[in-house]
Amino acid sequence: MAPLACVLYLSIENESFNETSLHQLVYKAQEENKNHGVTGFLYYKQNHFFQYVEGNQLDVNNLLNSLKKDTRHKILECIYDDQLHTRRFPNWNMGDLKTNQLMQIKFEDLIIENLLYRKVRNNSPIAIENHNLWKLIDNLAFFQNSDLQ
Repeated sequence: MAPLACVLYLSIENESFNETSLHQLVYKAQEENKNHGVTGFLYYKQNHFFQYVEGNQLDVNNLLNSLKKDTRHKILECIYDDQLHTRRFPNWNMGDLKTNQLMQIKFEDLIIENLLYRKVRNNSPIAIENHNLWKLIDNLAFFQNSDLQ
């Protein structure tokens, strides 16, 4: 089995997205990710995209390079891990997290705020360390995967 990797990033839109364009973006991502064996989720809130993707290292690297070149958004903060042992979201080609689905969890807001803070404060020691961000993603995966069953 090929080595797994994952990436977590926060970006800001360079062009306006509405419900239709967001739906089209998610649909295309789901198709592309399915073809490349990439799983994860996308969350959109107040002009920001928060995305987590996982898969074999080559596919994740190719996707990340493509995302960096995409002029529809600008990546503000990105955390990469090439030591992933098990997929967190094995059943999601590209889960589309909605705010109302996560109101009781609030992990997404904590992660977004931390990524924004890291960008502004240039990796301040006050910000959550990478391994703790991955734990938040693990918790989010646990709740979302239990909702699927």
